[in-house]
Amino acid sequence: MKYQLRMFYADAGNQTAGSKATSDCAEILSRDGFKAFEVPIYMNKGAIPNMLIMLRHFFMLFSRLKSSDTILLQYPLLGINKYLRQIVQLLGKKGCKKVCLIHDLDSLRLVHHAWTLEEEISRLNAFDTVIVHNGEMKALLEAKGLRTEIRCLELFDYLVPANVLQEIQAKAIQATVQGNTAGSSADAVQPKTVAFAGNLGKSEFVSRLKELQGIRFNLYGPGFKAETSSDDIRWLGSFDPNELPAKLEGSFGLIWDGEHIENCGGNLGNYLRYNNPHKASLYLVSNLPVIAPEHSAIGKFIRAHGIGITVDSLLDLPQALNAVDDAAYQQMKMKLGAISKRIAAGGFLSTQVQQL
Repeated sequence: MKYQLRMFYADAGNQTAGSKATSDCAEILSRDGFKAFEVPIYMNKGAIPNMLIMLRHFFMLFSRLKSSDTILLQYPLLGINKYLRQIVQLLGKKGCKKVCLIHDLDSLRLVHHAWTLEEEISRLNAFDTVIVHNGEMKALLEAKGLRTEIRCLELFDYLVPANVLQEIQAKAIQATVQGNTAGSSADAVQPKTVAFAGNLGKSEFVSRLKELQGIRFNLYGPGFKAETSSDDIRWLGSFDPNELPAKLEGSFGLIWDGEHIENCGGNLGNYLRYNNPHKASLYLVSNLPVIAPEHSAIGKFIRAHGIGITVDSLLDLPQALNAVDDAAYQQMKMKLGAISKRIAAGGFLSTQVQQL
């Protein structure tokens, strides 16, 4: 039997982009035969009641497991990361195979975090197999002492409802028809239009996008500040993550972080050296080539597959976009087609878990 341990906020309200990543993984795992074992967490209850709830559920899981079973956990877990190594070691006493799917490494992602990367690796070493984002994350963890089997996901999947997928496809057909009528692709007309989706309140660089001449930016997400707006900077709303792929308008999707346009620096900018942002999958499933920092792990994937462009500085973006002629842009769109379909179908995670 294959199990997936899923911890979730039982009294949470609207879905966030972050919860979509874990929910999509849970759905894909379910399709691949992993029976869900769910542990609820309640935000309106204190630490002790939640701990008692978790202990009861973990006891139920422990009593079910057999030596021939596989159990997969999505990391980090809500509320119990401090005790993760002990929990996994306890599960290991049943002789089952223990698998970890990494979403984030908080010791790298967050400033002044409560634990170090070495402490996170100590927890991960309790697993038999760890699924990491990419080769860069794999190399870092191995260099810091991760000794277990490591598999690379490559990209996170982004499941799309059938009606939203139809909207995306209809937009692609319409753009092709308009392009044929005009003699070139409607997506590639000037000025270049770039979509950016995320928490705009935390994306400080957004306030300086107006300094980039000849580019129109369409912004999506919460936290938009009215003073950011200009003729070329438009906020087009905040949408449910399942609906967002059909709402994005633009020629490219932007991955950037921090407060500067001169470089993608700071803690989150450095984190991009190792992680695959879920945002990349959003853009690709929306049939948008991606713009990413030159130094980023996702930038390496984009260059290798010819599905976008990379820059060291957003100040270089106008020149980089001008260098993409219609033929080059259509090549990017053609190459990302198969990747987009695979993301929408849950193919990246499914490939890895089927090989366990």
